Amino acid sequence: MLKKRKKVKIIMTIIALILALGLFINCQKIDINKETYAPTMNLATAEEIRLAATTIGLEHGTINPIYRPKWEKISSSIDTTKKTLTVKVKGYAYENQTLNANAKIDYASDVESTLSSENITVFFDGVKVTSKTNPKITVANKTVTHNAVSNKDEVTYDIILANLEETARQAGKQYKEWSGNIALKIVGRGESETTYNANVLTDQYKNQNMMELDGKDSSWIDVKIEDAKTDKNASGTMFADYIKPEFTYVYSNGNINLTNKTLTVDFSVVDKYFSSTTLSAQNAADAIKVSLTDTNPASQIPDEKITKELTKVSDVTENRDGVDVKIGEKYRLVIKGLQQQTADGKYRDYSGPMSISIPAGVATDKSGNKSIATTFSIGVNEPGGSSDDQKIVDVVDPLWKTENINIDHTNKVVTLDLVGTDKYYASNSLTTNSIKVIIDDEEVTTTANVKKSLSAATPLEETRNGTSVQYGVRYTLTLSDWEEATKQTGKQFFEWSGTTKIQVAAGTITDQYTNKSQKQEFTLGHVDFIKPKIEKVSFAKDSTAKTETIIFNVIDKYLDVSDKVTTDEISVYVDGELVPSSQITRTLTKISDLTGTVNETTKVIGHQYKLVLSNFEQKRTAINYNREYSDWSGNVKIKIEVKMKQQKLKQMIVMLKKILWIL
Repeated sequence: MLKKRKKVKIIMTIIALILALGLFINCQKIDINKETYAPTMNLATAEEIRLAATTIGLEHGTINPIYRPKWEKISSSIDTTKKTLTVKVKGYAYENQTLNANAKIDYASDVESTLSSENITVFFDGVKVTSKTNPKITVANKTVTHNAVSNKDEVTYDIILANLEETARQAGKQYKEWSGNIALKIVGRGESETTYNANVLTDQYKNQNMMELDGKDSSWIDVKIEDAKTDKNASGTMFADYIKPEFTYVYSNGNINLTNKTLTVDFSVVDKYFSSTTLSAQNAADAIKVSLTDTNPASQIPDEKITKELTKVSDVTENRDGVDVKIGEKYRLVIKGLQQQTADGKYRDYSGPMSISIPAGVATDKSGNKSIATTFSIGVNEPGGSSDDQKIVDVVDPLWKTENINIDHTNKVVTLDLVGTDKYYASNSLTTNSIKVIIDDEEVTTTANVKKSLSAATPLEETRNGTSVQYGVRYTLTLSDWEEATKQTGKQFFEWSGTTKIQVAAGTITDQYTNKSQKQEFTLGHVDFIKPKIEKVSFAKDSTAKTETIIFNVIDKYLDVSDKVTTDEISVYVDGELVPSSQITRTLTKISDLTGTVNETTKVIGHQYKLVLSNFEQKRTAINYNREYSDWSGNVKIKIEVKMKQQKLKQMIVMLKKILWIL
């Protein structure tokens, strides 16, 4: 029973095949050179044959007509100067093979061709190129030659591919096309009925080349001219890569950090056939330059003024046929030090529109193409950004500085100019309450002394691009009334004198990018308008010895301890009358040094003296012949006229003249 069923199945299979072949294979009669019949397949019915075979359970095969002209590559060459690939192709009709002892194919024919660039489709790494300009296809040098083996004419052409590089990247790609393994598909007969009369390459039987062949799975397979896959330019291979590694820069709002005073630049260098980069080298950042672009030409920021830190972030990969392929590397450049400590010019550097320049040759692909010099404008994405997106890089705080400091000993005042500047100045809020005066590291808190007054503000302006722009403001600060009326508790001398500083509060200037000035302190110098003080300690009369003893102190915070009081500086008056220096003997002795604390250090701030007056009684004639009595007696006063040098502290030695009457 089983044997019968098997025989029936075989019979049905044979019948189905005969019907299919009878319906869809025809013989076309041709009378050329004894070739009476040339079998041709109606390719439009291939699917129906396949369906019939499926119905009866036969294994699928492929249909590959033998009697047809073909194209093949003869050679290929690259021209790195012109950046072209030239492929020489041959069209021929010749097939000679033995199938078995009873079947042999011996096919040969002359060919004719009308090949043009419109008949050629280019594939790069399996991707069909639809553009007619990138690459540009040129067909040239048509040559007809006679093949001695087949005894038939063949035709050759040069297919030249130029202008391979596209002007812009394709959506979703980090590099520009076209580069890679190239395949050429030449128009001929294929699946579509529209191809039946293409006639780009025909033999003498009017058969034409195939541009597509039937596959096993109901699909049509492109007939391509191509080589084995490679990844670099090499003579004789259909591979072309003239595209240099290129950079991508994307700006982010956090790149300009006002808190840390840094500029961050994230970029990647990519190539479809990426090989290497020197950006990961230890000193690679040294070659990267930072410039201000609001000058013409752009002004490079000196390398020694800033710090550049370059770090590799990651590899850049692309998925190809399920495999991640490295196509580049991503880097982060952090620039520090844009805010300089001082203002060398009108305002503090560095702020403004900026650019980052990377030198040529830092990246190489597998064909030896090297990256070109590249410049990023901060804020303008590369590629695809607009100059309207340019950002002002301003991490620089506004700055106060002092000018024209004048310590006026005649009028006992200090004047100075307070100049507040910023390249992008917006406003200021300076008042006398914003300013502290500090003398010998002690803040003056009283309002009665070291009084502060500010002049009206004077705007500071400059011309930029033909427009007047305010970049700051100028005030004159006056400090007056330095000497206190009484000593401070715990101090042996009168204030205020010493090393003087002013402190300007933070936030008193704001720029257009919300940067604010920080607290700043300025040293004005050693200010001392206070003369040494002579203070009476005691008076004592000795009636027996007929002497007057006076103890007094000479005190000053910055006393010149080498300059002592002498008797020549002491005058004696009796009842208002000056006693000649030859009369009433003056004996002066320094008793001791007086110490006090200045700047947390104990130092000599005075001398204590003992003055003994004797020899009061003088003959009348020694004084005045007209007097009727002897002198000296009466109310005694002394006048000490001290010519003392103030101690030299930073500024100058000041000659002071002090007068004190002691009762």
